[in-house]
Amino acid sequence: MGRYKTIDENGIYFTTHTIIEWLPVFVEQRYFQIIIDSLKYCRENKGLHVSGYVIMLNHFHLIAQTDIGFRFQDVMRDMKKYTSKAISNEMEKDNQKLLLYVFKKTAESETGDRKYKIWQDEYHPQILYTEKVCRQKLLYMHHNPGRKGFVASPED
Repeated sequence: MGRYKTIDENGIYFTTHTIIEWLPVFVEQRYFQIIIDSLKYCRENKGLHVSGYVIMLNHFHLIAQTDIGFRFQDVMRDMKKYTSKAISNEMEKDNQKLLLYVFKKTAESETGDRKYKIWQDEYHPQILYTEKVCRQKLLYMHHNPGRKGFVASPED
């Protein structure tokens, strides 16, 4: 997993989950909904506690932790696996040939038997030890869509 690792399975983490090649996948509500539904499922079934998240065009940020008995990295792995399949299925319905071609070529260049690779491997888990750092990351997430010009204010 590179230089970022989960060091406390029940710590609060700030994570960034990025689409391969930073391609803009989250351009319509139904793609956003895949992430939202997956987070809801993980909250209800995998001990995930979500403090905040934001979905951008090609990545999403998450502040979350898991209950005792659940491994944060396992929940993230399962969530990415599920959303990858759901996103690629939706793209096949939408006939998104160019994006699917890139995701297919990326999958073929690696070992394994997946048809498409949607997510970059890393998700950069950064443990949030203090309330100050947690607030800083939450503000960063809430202001990110405004900085990119997607919304006029964080409330939007």
